[in-house]
Amino acid sequence: MTQKYREQAPPDKHSGAYSHENKNQHSSLAHARKTPRQNLVTNGPIIASDLSDFDLRKCHPRTVVTRHHGFLQQQDIQKLIDETGYDRTELYALWARFKALCSIAKSPKGIDKDTFCHGIPQLSVEDQFFIDRVFKILDADGSNILEWQEFVDALSALENGDVNKRIDFLFRVYDLNGDGMIHRNEVMQFLLASLLVKPNDDLEEVAKHFVKKIFTSVGRQDSEVMCVEDAKKYMREHPSADIYTLFGRTMVTKRPKLDVNK
Repeated sequence: MTQKYREQAPPDKHSGAYSHENKNQHSSLAHARKTPRQNLVTNGPIIASDLSDFDLRKCHPRTVVTRHHGFLQQQDIQKLIDETGYDRTELYALWARFKALCSIAKSPKGIDKDTFCHGIPQLSVEDQFFIDRVFKILDADGSNILEWQEFVDALSALENGDVNKRIDFLFRVYDLNGDGMIHRNEVMQFLLASLLVKPNDDLEEVAKHFVKKIFTSVGRQDSEVMCVEDAKKYMREHPSADIYTLFGRTMVTKRPKLDVNK
């Protein structure tokens, strides 16, 4: 499903349309690659055995990445603005971010799960079970890589989507059996995985308490399941809340636009 894009007049680096943040990201990346890593214990250089496979990856040349993904087309920009809520400048920054991640991915064709986890700050504090589910939902074609449209969908759902999109996405992640509902035992699995330790009776009791709190918050204290509308009703009644926070997720995201009546 890879598409070719043609970029028309990208923002000039001296104009307001150029992302200062993106420029800083590239500068930081370049600095990080030129500066030897220091061992936090010995203050000496880290030897190869201290580095992960991800740290030891080589960058794919820019020409190779461009050969696979081309450039961003003007007509695609307007379509993405309408679908994601990102503005033009943000989309140019995302496009640069996508190509940068492709350059350090296992294949320049797209972003693999390991690169996705390292490259998305919102996921850096999340457990592997949640990350696996997020990636599986986003990888619509089952190719084990995220291409441009899938990457934009990911960022929209995680950091910039409106309330409806964020709720729908979270339900897809938590709906392990695919019945369109979220069951107490499904929330329980995610909560136990987020503890990052082997569950015991005490931890399971703590998790059950939080599950009960979540279901009570959406008015389902006497039910084993909740539906999407329960979560949307909760958000209408608590417009300053965040749906990820309700489910115990620690993502740092900007507050979504309240638009639950579409």
